[in-house]
Formats: sequence, C-alpha cells, structure tokens
Amino acid sequence: MKYNIIVFIITFQTGLLGFSQSENVIIKEDLSLGTTSGIMVGGTWVKEGYQPGKGQNHILYELDEPIKEGYVEFEFKGMSQEEIPENGDHGFFAMYDGLGISEPIKYKNAFKQNHFRWNVHWRQNKNSLKSVVSCANASKDHTSEAVFKNSQRDWSEEPTGESFEWDKDQWYTMKIQWCNQSFTVFIDNEVKWQVTGPFDYAPNNQKIWLGSAPGYYHEGTGKYKYWSLLDSMVYKNFKLVSYDQPTKMDRGEVGAFKDKFVWTKTGQAFVPNFIMLDALSKDLSKITEDNLDDFIDEFIVDHGFTGIHFMVAGQWFHIGDKTVSKKDSIVDPETIDKVRLIVQKVYAAGGSVHFWVWGDHQRSQTSRSTVGGIMGKQERRLMDVIAKELGPLKGWTMSYGFDLFEWVKSEQLNEWHEYMWSKRGWNHLMGARSNTNEMMQISESMDYSSYEWHKPWYEELVSMIKDRPGKPSFSEDRYRIRHPSKYPIKDYDEEETRRGLWHHTMAGGVAAIWGNLDGDGVYENKEELKSFSIFWNENKRFRSDMRRDNQLTNGYCLRSSDQLFVYYKEDTDILNYTFDGEEKSVKAIDTQKPYKELAIGAREAGAYAFKAPYQSDWVLVVE
Repeated sequence: MKYNIIVFIITFQTGLLGFSQSENVIIKEDLSLGTTSGIMVGGTWVKEGYQPGKGQNHILYELDEPIKEGYVEFEFKGMSQEEIPENGDHGFFAMYDGLGISEPIKYKNAFKQNHFRWNVHWRQNKNSLKSVVSCANASKDHTSEAVFKNSQRDWSEEPTGESFEWDKDQWYTMKIQWCNQSFTVFIDNEVKWQVTGPFDYAPNNQKIWLGSAPGYYHEGTGKYKYWSLLDSMVYKNFKLVSYDQPTKMDRGEVGAFKDKFVWTKTGQAFVPNFIMLDALSKDLSKITEDNLDDFIDEFIVDHGFTGIHFMVAGQWFHIGDKTVSKKDSIVDPETIDKVRLIVQKVYAAGGSVHFWVWGDHQRSQTSRSTVGGIMGKQERRLMDVIAKELGPLKGWTMSYGFDLFEWVKSEQLNEWHEYMWSKRGWNHLMGARSNTNEMMQISESMDYSSYEWHKPWYEELVSMIKDRPGKPSFSEDRYRIRHPSKYPIKDYDEEETRRGLWHHTMAGGVAAIWGNLDGDGVYENKEELKSFSIFWNENKRFRSDMRRDNQLTNGYCLRSSDQLFVYYKEDTDILNYTFDGEEKSVKAIDTQKPYKELAIGAREAGAYAFKAPYQSDWVLVVE
C-alpha cells in the first residue's frame, strides 16, 4: 500500500535529546473519522477512534520506503494497569522488517528474531513500560529474509522502563522515536523508556502495527504476551514522521492529460482546488516559514485544499506594493525568494501553487503600465527571471492575470505563451482567464482552458469540459465567502463551497480557487471539506480515464472503466446505482459530515438502490 499522504517540512528543536531536525510527515490521520490509510485487521470503529478490543487486532501500515530516523505518535485512552491479567504484557505498538515474511506475521521467529523488531508494551508484573528492540548490522547480507538465524541477534535490548499511573478516562500521547541509534518512548512528552545501540534502524520493508503486537497466549501458564488486553482501549490521531530528507516527494510537474490535470511523474490525476493566500499575499514580505507552515497545516492538511493561489503584480518590482508604474524595471530579489519559498513549501506538502502574474489594469497592476508595455523590455526581463529562478522548481502553474478582456489582446497572450515555452527546460502550464460568464477564450494557445464563470454548477462545468475536451479546464474566478458582500450574486457560503467542490469533480474535474475572507479564513464546515479531500485525494479515486455516465444513476456518476464508479446526489435518501464488471465493494459517505464510510458490502454487477438512513448529500463508491 502506498502512502502519498500530505507531506510537509517544518524545523523544530527537541530539547530533551538536544538535536534539530526537519520533520517530513508521511502519514497523518484522525482515526476518530472512522477510516484509515492502513489495513484494519479486526477491531471496530467507535465514536472516539479505533478500538482493537482484546486479542491481536490492529491497524497495519505498510510503508513504501523505510524510515531510517523518525517517530510514530498517537493518542490513546482506556489504559488501566489494574485490569491487565496477571503476568500479562499489554501491547500498544510493533514495528518490524517484513522482508521475506508472510502476513499476518507470527510471534515465532518471524517476529521474535526479526532483524528490526521493536514492540512497546505494559508489563503487569513490573507495573512499568517495557520495550524490546533489535537491529541488524548493515554490513552483513540481510537481503533474503529479515530473520536472525539460530537466534543469533546482531544487537538487541529490552530494559524495563519507568512506572506510570494511568487514568482510564484520560487521553495520553505516546511518541516512539528512533534517531542517531537511540530508541526512545515518550508519554506526554516525558521519556519513559530509552536505549542506545550500535546500529541504525534500517529495515528493507518497514511495517507497523497499531493497537497490539504479534504475540501469543499460553494456555498452560495463562500468560498473555503483547496482545491488546483491554476492551476499553481506543486510539486516535496517528502520525508517522521521517527525519530523513524526503525521497518520494518527486511527483513531477503539474501537467495535462487530455481533459485532466495530472502529476507528470506519477501520472496521478487530480482536481486542483486552490485556497487563496489572501492576507499573506498582500505583502509578500510578511511571509515567514512559521506563518506559511501554519497556513499549510490549516488549509492544505486540515481543510484538504490541494494548493495555494495568490497574485503578485507590482510586487515583482517592489515587494509589498502591487501597483506597477513606468519606473519599474528591476525585479525585486526578495519577491523571488518569497515565491520560491511558497512553491517549495507547498510542493513538499503534496500540493501545487498557482499564481497570477499580473492583476487588474484599472488598478495599475499589469505590465501595460511599464514603459515597454505588454511583452516589452521590462516584462521580458521579468519573464527571464521567472524562468531562471522559478522555472526549475516543480509543482506550479501561472495565469496572466484577471479581467484580461479589458487590457490584453489574443496575439499578446500568444506571444507571452510562445516566449516562455521557447525557453529551455520550461515545463509549467500557462493560462489566461476568459470573459465573464462566456465559454469563449481570449487565446486558444494556452495550456488549459480558463473561465471567469460566476458560481457555476454542474451543467455549466460540464459545458466547460465538453467545449474543449483536449485540455484541462479551470474555472478561474475566485469563489469567496465575504461579509458584507459587494457581489452576492457570485459569492459563496459554506454549504455552497462544499457542494461546489463536489460539482467541480463530478462534472469531470474542473480546477477552482476558493477563499474565506471572513475572520481568520477558517471554514466553519472544514471537516466536510476535508471529507471531500479524503474521499478523492487521499484515496486516489480521481483517475485520468474518468468519464461521466449519468444513465447509471438518478444523480451524477463518474466511472473509471469498469473498475471504479462514483455516484453523487444531494438532498436525497435514495441513490440508484448500476455498474458492470466483476464483484465490487460498495460504500456510502454522508458528505455533510466528517469522513466516515458506511459499508454496504460486496455486490455483483447489476442495478441497485441505496436507501440511506436519512436525507443528506450522499456519495456512493463502488470499487
């Protein structure tokens, strides 16, 4: 299973261990939503999160690439030492090398003598935290099966940690960290177990159990080893972080495949949904690593938007001022540095950046105000700098500006497009927004079709794609919440934002720009917006071959061949669906709530009706 979950980099100081590291978040998920990117092996979902129950139930995470240095962190409650059976070892977590080992792994040699075994548990007869860690010597050949022969471990330690008084009703945070050949377990930021060894933690095929560990029950002695021994245990907020420099961040460029936006290296199709940088972009000099990290964490990680949008305009020449004048000719290096920072941070977060080079000419925010005018000496110099300094960065696209019909001609846009694409190594999509509520394009030479449509819904969005099926479509008006509103006919509310996201995708994938200009910009229904992102982005359900097939439903349908079908209908308690191909799993999600899958079960190809427990905006996935 692959984890291209949102990745972002922040710098932090760990005073307890005295080192500074960059954090690359590989997995971050809230288990209280009733879903996981891992494999659920038994247990149940409860309101507060994942409940393994008694036994060896767990969530299994299989990593694409091993993490040499990093940590796992999760929250849990329900821990009670008094309820653990005598001589019992209650397991929280296990990590090991799955090279050459069949799942489910057994406690026998496959785990007991594993090259990179690490399990954390509570030992009843010591009333203390306990852990066992083993590491193989990397200089030896360990490429066939990750098991020490004849029980001859290269290195292994299992000291008893500190005692701890648990409150069954309290949430605790456990952090399990491996770094600089040191292995540490924290409870609520306090070290409770630690050991240092001679080798790095370097598995070939890293796997993680959450909720228990491979163990056994011995009938003769009545001894439990590493099972989950408490029915009351609940886990939430699981996070996996790498201290290594990220090696899987290279998704390539934002490219085009027929009418879809895709990542060029992975081929993964996606629908760009940008959040306006807004207040931070009014004066780019105000952007710092800290406030940009906070913005990314809130709006890309927690809301689920796929990237950031902003306008630069006059700030290309003088940071903090968007106005362009005849005196402007020298590019401000601080602006380039800030744009570079935004692009790099957002790309590291798994997203992309879309900026408008210029703004509105009525506000003197365009190249037309320079001495040379549109594509004159000053603008060409700027384009040269953009190509040289920002061109090598991945994950960004640009549009010429807005209200273009008022100040730029088709041939001038064609010249701009040709000038940039003539540059060696240029590989960034370019666009130019069209007239208000019209399907025409000012220039057909652009790399995607761009529209200024005020509050388009499904039918208008479908028309955008059908008008120009050979390239992706972008509805490039900014969909804003703002009170008071000067433009109520085109502004949005929270419900329209959520529904708009679904319409833009169900139409076949039309990119968009969103923003809440009220208060701190946080959407009141951000969990509903995140639910949309989990459904499509984290589960990679949007495919490059997806097409509309509404004859299969009483709502809207997107299908990918006969492999994947998605059905969507608003204000309903009945959703009809038909599909072909092999037997598939059917799940329902209430889009008006935090993400939670309602399992309907396996179904043979045919026609069915989903009878929802209540009326809402429902989506069904058949996969």
